[in-house]
Amino acid sequence: MDISFIIVTWNCREYLAECLDSLKRWISGVSWEVIIVDNHSSDGTVAWVQGRYAQWNNLRVIANSRNEGFARANNIALKQASGKYLFLLNPDTKIDNNITVFIQQHFQNHPSCGIVGPGLLHFDGSFQHSVRKFPQLCDQALVLLKVHNFLPALRCFQRYANPLGISSLADARKKGEWVPVDQVMGAALCIRRETFLDIGPLDSRFWRNFEEVDWCFRARRKRWEVHYLPSVQVYHHKGASFSQVGLVAKQARWAHDVCLFFLKHRPFWQTAVLALLSVVSLFEALILSLFLRILPSISRFKRREW
Repeated sequence: MDISFIIVTWNCREYLAECLDSLKRWISGVSWEVIIVDNHSSDGTVAWVQGRYAQWNNLRVIANSRNEGFARANNIALKQASGKYLFLLNPDTKIDNNITVFIQQHFQNHPSCGIVGPGLLHFDGSFQHSVRKFPQLCDQALVLLKVHNFLPALRCFQRYANPLGISSLADARKKGEWVPVDQVMGAALCIRRETFLDIGPLDSRFWRNFEEVDWCFRARRKRWEVHYLPSVQVYHHKGASFSQVGLVAKQARWAHDVCLFFLKHRPFWQTAVLALLSVVSLFEALILSLFLRILPSISRFKRREW
């Protein structure tokens, strides 16, 4: 088996159809399988997939009895996947070309590369930033306190959020067909099996954030390279599952995950600082949540990333 696509879904049936149909339409020239892990959806995803895609002999559905979180759910599928390359793909994505051929060829041409990430676009065709530097105290403090929403041009934040200094795939392609980076977004991430066996599965203590950051960090520590491929593109709605979570719960999970990353990979005093800032950020989220309830006329802002 060449490539295993692993898709973790939670109440994303309307997006999942577009994702699966695009795989069926475009993937050719390689042997492939799809493993869907449903995190106890309430929208009938499991029965719907089993009915609509009953003729697919290369598709498996795993139905969890509860929401296991993103990392643990992916690990369930990773244990069963048989591909030489393991492709984590969000259900709110779609492809419009045979990306697997390019990715497989890239791995073959670059034996030191352990993880690759394609260029991401919003569904309207606009550029989506999917490359980051590894987190540092300064940038994560800004993110926790939401300062980056008001002052996005701060040098500290830009160094983290846009390390390549690009605003389009065209800009990225000027840097080459591929670029070595610290980390790529987990919405579309492919890992070599040898790398997976070397660094191990995702850390299931991460609920929804930083699991791929931790994976890339561990890969780099084991001297595997992480490559960004702007020559290959995937469309991504961004946040289809996470948008269903309330502001306070979302912020609490973000705070937990960033503190866990720092606890694993940074000095303890930095973790302590972020833990204190997390309390402030939760208070901010609570105030905004109450404000949105009091003034439903501005409820459209609930969809804005917090």
